[in-house]
Amino acid sequence: MTTIAALRPLVSPALALLAWFALAVVLALAGAIPRVGPPLAILGIVGGVGLGLLAHARSPGLRAWTQALPLRGLIFYQALRAPIGAAFLVLAGQGRLPHEFADLAGWGDLAAGLGALAAIACLPARTPLRRRLVLLWNGLALLDILLVVATAQWLILGLGRRDMFAAFALPGMALLPLFVVPTVILAHLAVFARLRGVQS
Repeated sequence: MTTIAALRPLVSPALALLAWFALAVVLALAGAIPRVGPPLAILGIVGGVGLGLLAHARSPGLRAWTQALPLRGLIFYQALRAPIGAAFLVLAGQGRLPHEFADLAGWGDLAAGLGALAAIACLPARTPLRRRLVLLWNGLALLDILLVVATAQWLILGLGRRDMFAAFALPGMALLPLFVVPTVILAHLAVFARLRGVQS
């Protein structure tokens, strides 16, 4: 019973993350973004990151769960961006995604995802050089995802590009702002927090 009680604070955040993913999948399959409009996409990103930070600040269980995650796992999650970046370039080649977006997001995500593997090779980050290299990758990869978000919003809201917004009719694309992008940003912030120490 004592063991179960000790594990409960660690299990709850994992279940919440799984529920978030499940909700995002349902909304993506239902075509929620094309139906509701562009605000849902940015709300998914800003709301997801904001709620994640708020929950982290107020929940000791979530903070313990985040600290218990292996640093390698947090960084390896970013490797997911490599195939996503490749998919952006393929969709742009098929005329299903604007090149203005894909040229930035595609190559940027490829670099961030492959860079994650190089960052993992620097672990454990117990020397100043290794720590700086991981921090450099983390900062550049975070900047990339923020530029990608800004570019998508500029194309949709600023220029009214229907082809950019139409891409969110694809369930895989809709899942990005509803789950992938906010969790990628939160994972980057978690890496920064973890690298205040020298944990691996």
